[in-house]
Amino acid sequence: MDPAGFITSGHQKLRGHRKCLGTIIGKTKFKLLLKNKMDPILQEMQAEIQRLKIEVASTPEASPVSAMMDVTLVAGIKDWMGDSKGRTVHEFFAQIVTYAKVNNWTEEEKALIAKAKLQGIALQYVQGREILAHDMCPYAVLKEYFTERFSEKLRVQYM
Repeated sequence: MDPAGFITSGHQKLRGHRKCLGTIIGKTKFKLLLKNKMDPILQEMQAEIQRLKIEVASTPEASPVSAMMDVTLVAGIKDWMGDSKGRTVHEFFAQIVTYAKVNNWTEEEKALIAKAKLQGIALQYVQGREILAHDMCPYAVLKEYFTERFSEKLRVQYM
């Protein structure tokens, strides 16, 4: 064995190890630099996630119990026919308003629920008017149209 060849071969191996060690040290420095820059961002994101979890948990709509109460309350509203034998239009909308207050319904929910509780000529009245039949019809518009059409003074005329 030639001592010079052994030394040359050992030197090449050492140079290869240095290169590998330099790469490892470079990656470690990069990871530390990245970690130092990302830690505040990650902490901020984690804090935002916690805040949102608390907000979602405290929102009434997020609770399955409140969703069940919605169904129970809607079922308690009596269907309205719009004829002279039943309740007046004012009584119907008073019932909708009362249930809406108890359950914190939005104006859109009030309109949709009111339309869902219509039967007979009252339902036909909605179906015959595009503005009322539309899902986005505001509650105030629905109530105004119904009050005008089904109030005591006009109810008998259209029967």
